[in-house]
Amino acid sequence: MKPSITMAIIFLAVVSIAQMTRFFLQIEVRAGGILIPPWWSLPASVFTGVLAIWLWLENRSKKR
Repeated sequence: MKPSITMAIIFLAVVSIAQMTRFFLQIEVRAGGILIPPWWSLPASVFTGVLAIWLWLENRSKKR
């Protein structure tokens, strides 16, 4: 596995975990004075988690 792909997988997994943590702890985030609801972190977590898994599986299948 190339180092860049490994780093992308790790980055996406960390973002997914951070979003899930924000969702469960109900941490408020403001961007430009606008409150971002904590429930938005749930789809963001699922999306980044699926991307990490998809990239890992795709890269693993190319080795065979």
